[in-house]
Formats: sequence, structure tokens, C-alpha cells
Amino acid sequence: MYANKKDALNVTFKSFMSNNIRKHLPAGYNHLVKDWKALERWRDPRYLLDKIGEEFVEAIGYMK
Repeated sequence: MYANKKDALNVTFKSFMSNNIRKHLPAGYNHLVKDWKALERWRDPRYLLDKIGEEFVEAIGYMK
């Protein structure tokens, strides 16, 4: 799909939509959420309990 890693890392949104999404091609995503505060906060069960209480939340692919 891309000539090299640099090209893949610099793909524009428009190009990605045209070349992957609209053609229903698989795509890998790396490091998109590495700066999200949630990644740190969600590790604390007290934080989640405070935010969602006793609601049922399904965890898909959860690994402990």
C-alpha cells in the first residue's frame, strides 16, 4: 500500500479515507492514544467506580 514506513506515517486523512476506508481495506493503528490521560486513570478501579458507579461495562480483549 505504502512505499515505505515514512509514507505510511505521513498519510493524510483524505488519503487514508480514499485508499483504505472506502475500499474496505484493513489498516493498523499505532500510538494513536498513547497520550490519553484515560490510559493512566482507568488503571485505578476507584476512578472508574467514581465515574461509572455500578454500571455494567463489557471489556473486550482485556488482559490482566
